[in-house]
Amino acid sequence: MKRIFMYLILVSLLMSCGTYQKTNIIESNDLVGLWGMVKELPSGKTVYIGTIKVINPDKTFYLIWNSGGKPYKDLSGKTNNKPFIGLYGTYKFGKKEGSFTNYTEHIISHSLSATLDNTDSELKYKMIDKNTMLLMYHIKSSGEVGREVWKRITPLN
Repeated sequence: MKRIFMYLILVSLLMSCGTYQKTNIIESNDLVGLWGMVKELPSGKTVYIGTIKVINPDKTFYLIWNSGGKPYKDLSGKTNNKPFIGLYGTYKFGKKEGSFTNYTEHIISHSLSATLDNTDSELKYKMIDKNTMLLMYHIKSSGEVGREVWKRITPLN
């Protein structure tokens, strides 16, 4: 498992350097990219909440959870205070419906819930602008709709 995490990190780094693709991951205008989950405060200010999603051009992705140095207890009871890869897998695009594009994430491994290993999640996204994405999905256990806003992580200029 550790080898797979290291492989995913290495592939992402190589691809971000432009070694395995024609377009640099940093220059992408669509789903491919480095994303930080955000939430809007009552004041209207948008803040990053510590979750990073890496979506690679080779159709792999992973989520990095960061507790900001605070102890984080996973479902097995282990405590961690460092950023960690919480899940990883592959994705494929589906059809476009209006302003949303459907896609499926195949979760290869989920570090917090092994019951999600080798499962598929149906999602849809739309680009609000070139650096903001709205991601939506159905939560099967409750029937609710999940809604997440992600901001592209870009170099400082």
